[in-house]
Parts: sequence; C-alpha cells; structure tokens
Amino acid sequence: MSLTTSRLAIDPRNYGYKKLSEIVKVAGIFEVKMSPHIYIKLK
Repeated sequence: MSLTTSRLAIDPRNYGYKKLSEIVKVAGIFEVKMSPHIYIKLK
C-alpha cells in the first residue's frame, strides 16, 4: 500500500506542502534520493 492511498496522520497540506516527500526533504534530517521512486534514510 502506498502512502497516497493510506490515511496519513500528517496531512502535508496543513504545513503548506502538496506531498509528504516535500516535508521530508525540507526537514534536513533525511538523505533523499529521487528516481522513479523516493528513497529516504536518516543522515
């Protein structure tokens, strides 16, 4: 199941973003790689 089809406890729109991945990128504590999919790991 993808995050887009599940019910998130955090709605990115409440924070001024369209996607959860945008919040993850600006948080600064994750290493983010974009390809056809997003890969996230702690720095």
